[in-house]
Amino acid sequence: MWEAMTNNPYLDTDWLDNQFSAAMKEQERTAILAILSAKKAEISNENIELSQKLTQQSSEMKDFTSNRLVSHLKSGLEGKGADAANEYLSHTLKKPKLKSPIEGAE
Repeated sequence: MWEAMTNNPYLDTDWLDNQFSAAMKEQERTAILAILSAKKAEISNENIELSQKLTQQSSEMKDFTSNRLVSHLKSGLEGKGADAANEYLSHTLKKPKLKSPIEGAE
């Protein structure tokens, strides 16, 4: 069969080889783009999950400092020191802003 193709004057094997190479390159580009798209989606999902966890952790940290830590310090402090610690930890200290380390995250 190969002889029939190579000896056929109407077939341009160089052109066929070039077309095959071009088709393979295009198929490879498409596969690479699909892999990149899948990885971007995976990273985006990880970013969403991480942002939710960081928000929850931030709330837990604020709750700990404004409620539990204050109650523990009240037993060890008295007078204005206890009042100042309570005021600072409950009202002045803000909720921490934890940011995702994933690049491109908001």
